[in-house]
Amino acid sequence: MTTIREKKIVGYTDRISVQPGETVGFMVSCYGVSRYRADIVRLISGDRHPEGAGFKETVVEPVAADEFAGRQQAIHAGSHGVIERDAPFAALSSFTLLAMIWPTTPARGRQALLGKWSEPDQCGYALVIDDDGALALMLGDGEDCFEIVSSGQSLLERKWYLAGASFDAETGEVCVHQVPLVEHPLANSIARVCRTETSR
Repeated sequence: MTTIREKKIVGYTDRISVQPGETVGFMVSCYGVSRYRADIVRLISGDRHPEGAGFKETVVEPVAADEFAGRQQAIHAGSHGVIERDAPFAALSSFTLLAMIWPTTPARGRQALLGKWSEPDQCGYALVIDDDGALALMLGDGEDCFEIVSSGQSLLERKWYLAGASFDAETGEVCVHQVPLVEHPLANSIARVCRTETSR
């Protein structure tokens, strides 16, 4: 039985190529090791197949330092942004959320797009793609009130949309709308749903 060895060090450069005399930076993350050694090498062959050429490299230039301090640096897959907690967001009651999206896997289940939501507490708000692949707004107070208002119309895969939702705390009105940038007559996915929540 063949086992795959766990990678202890992963990294990449900040530039694809450099000219002589230019500087290239290396981003390195270590898993379970606190120090590592590095050399600049010329890779001749990366073939590790038993019947292949074999792995071959030559050291071009030793790095000045013998060892470097290593630490684990998380790599978060996908494009996203994180905003730290702030008083204006904590005190927010009425709001509107808008985003330009290009859903690549709308049928893969619930996916967050934009919001301030705590799944364990069922508290906050979030613009999401719901379990049916449609745009939806999630609302929860962390106690006994949880609502999902869906557009009810599945998003088309790999098409640009203006996705939006709003909540009016005074009236309880929730609106969700999805508008494709290019209309598809044979697969209409334009939707706008508004309703008043009485269980606030």
